[in-house]
This record gives sequence, structure tokens and C-alpha cells, in this order.
Amino acid sequence: MLKLFWALFLFSTVAFAEEEFDSVAWSEALTYKQAEWSADDFGKKASRSDRELLNRYKPRVYLAPGQIPPVDFYRYYLPKTVVRNGKENDSVVMHAPDRTQLKSIERRLDLYLDYQGPDSPCGQECRDYKTVAYGRVYQESMVLPGSERPVPVAVLKYSFVFLYSGLPSKTGWLRELGAGLIGDRERWHELDIHGAIHVVLGPKKKPVALLLAQHNHFRSWVFGQDIPLPKDSRAQVCFASRSNEPYLCPHGDVPEYHNTTGDPAKIEWLLLGRNRPVASGQDGVWGPLGGATELAYDVEFPMTRDPLYVSWMPLGARGKILWWDSWEKTGPPGIDMNTWPELQKYSDIAQFWYVRDGSVEDAELMGRHLKSFFNVEIAPVLKNNGKRFAAALRAAGHLP
Repeated sequence: MLKLFWALFLFSTVAFAEEEFDSVAWSEALTYKQAEWSADDFGKKASRSDRELLNRYKPRVYLAPGQIPPVDFYRYYLPKTVVRNGKENDSVVMHAPDRTQLKSIERRLDLYLDYQGPDSPCGQECRDYKTVAYGRVYQESMVLPGSERPVPVAVLKYSFVFLYSGLPSKTGWLRELGAGLIGDRERWHELDIHGAIHVVLGPKKKPVALLLAQHNHFRSWVFGQDIPLPKDSRAQVCFASRSNEPYLCPHGDVPEYHNTTGDPAKIEWLLLGRNRPVASGQDGVWGPLGGATELAYDVEFPMTRDPLYVSWMPLGARGKILWWDSWEKTGPPGIDMNTWPELQKYSDIAQFWYVRDGSVEDAELMGRHLKSFFNVEIAPVLKNNGKRFAAALRAAGHLP
């Protein structure tokens, strides 16, 4: 959940839905308090058992035909950036910062990274290109509606770093034309790091659910009930063309198109295809039979307070529409800053976003309680969708 949040993060005096937005409070809630911050505190290292789990269950990931693969943030992207000061005419204040230097400036909102390298890390021939995903394990107590005891789960999160993000494959001819006049539809904003893949492990350390972060919302499925678990226990995920958002892979040889919008409150469009908002589109997703190619990658394990995770400053360039700075074309903050502060646990997010395409019931419920980005009633949605999520887990044999 990035784009509008980041708009308000950059412009903290902006009111949305007639509410004042406190950028510092929001940032601290999703990372940690300013009083706890220091330039030499990178947090905790991943344990050996966490590394083993992340490697054991790493998803099989596919890219659409012609899609540029993700890169290594620290070995490829960061050395090809400069640091600019947005309050001093975008002047360059540092070249090719390293991890330690980035940590020292990660909460400077006047600064931002600007990538200076090529559009592709591998030119036109990327079939044999190998990259990295950034892995982290969250040990959580999953509280399910109607259950007497919390369920211990481990959430394996995999994040990929794309050089840039484009608009959805289909946006409608008017928006496509307008976007083409004011920017590059393939490279709408620099850096794309929030389309994460989460594999939820149950008490027996086996996959029980899949959670995908898509644009400004999530979707979840229960293995053995909604989707099958592959024999190798590695979920198959396909990244959408242009937008780099993760989806379930199509089974056929033609692409599937999924409704999408930057505003999760437009739930009727997402689930039912009704009341299409102006800022919307459809993500095109290709499966292996349709020409998608599997991505070769290793998993790396940054420390918990690594700047790639917790940076407040934009890690990509500040973009403009015509002559004005645009939040929509500005690079993202760190990976951890991706949801509402009231809904941080991934086991809660998986329950909240356990929704069904084509379900009028789900669309009506979500529509009543998702009135805008910052006018969301978490509890009733979590309770209702959580009941179905718990029932699906039990039906699949994942819970006693």
C-alpha cells in the first residue's frame, strides 16, 4: 500500500478525507521511533533456521515476456545512484552511497536517490540472468475469530527490487494517451520494491497460505482449499507486465487480466469490475505456458533495520508531471512501509484481504468499511473475513 501513502508522507500538511496526516507518526508506527534511531543500528541478523526456511520455501517466480528482471539493490542499483537534495534545486550531494552512508541519511526527507544506470541490467538478452530476493521471517501469533488460543505461524516475506514501475498493461485509451504525454508508461516511477510475496507457515512449519502485495492492497489464498500446494512446496507466482505486481500464475497459454487501482476503497472495481475509477487499469499476467520465463535468484537476508527496509527518504527519484513534483511518479520509501499502522501483522493482513473475485457479499462488506485510505474500519472486516479464513484453514487440515 504505497502510492497515496507516500504522497501524504512527502506532503505532511495535506489533508485526506478531511483528516490531517501525521507523516512522522505513520512512519514511526511502520518502522520504529525516532528516539530509538541511530546511524549504526542495523538491527538483528537472520537466524540460521530463518535462512533455512526462506531457502526451503522460496517461491518459483516468473516474468512476463520482455519484462526486465529485478536487480540486486546493493550490488547493482545503489552504486549507480546519486543522492539529491530536493530543497536545493535537486543538487547532487553524494555519489554512489554505500549501505552505511544510506543508513546515515535514511530519515532525511529533503534527500532522495536518483538512479543513473541503464534501463536493463542485462540488455536485451536476460534469459540467463540471475538476481536476488530479500528474505525475512516474521514469527507471529495468529489470532483467529472464534479460536480460544492464538496459532503460532511464521511468515516468510520475499521482496524483489525492480529498477522502475510502469502503469498497468491496460489503462483505457484516454488515460494511456494522457500518461504518454506526461511520462513514460513503461517507466512511470523509479524503483519498485513493494510487490512482495508472503508464504505463511503453520505450526508444523509447512505452507498454509499465500499472501501477495498488489498495488495498494493485498490478496490471500489458503493452500489445499483455494489453490493447490505444488509438490515441491514452492508457490508459483507471476509478475505482471509493466507494473511488476505479483499474481497467481495463469494455467493456460493466454494472459489473464486483473482489475487494479491505486485506491483499495474502490473495492467494487477490484472484485466485481463495477464503477471503474478514473485512476484504474488491468494488470496483464502471463503464465509459463504463455511465454513467461522462470527467474533464477538467490535469497539474501538484510538485517531487520537495514535502510532498504526502513528508509523514510525516497529510494528512487522524485518525478514530475509537467513542471510540478508528483507523488505518483516518486520513488518509494523502505520495504516495511507498506500498510496501515493498525494492520501490521501479516497474519492479520492475510485475514483482512481474504476476499473472493466476483463476490457481491465481499464487495459490499469491504465497501461499507473501506471509505477512503484513512477512513477504514479494520475490526469488522478482520472479524468477518477472518472467520472464512479460519474455516478454510480447518477445511484444508491446517488447524486442529
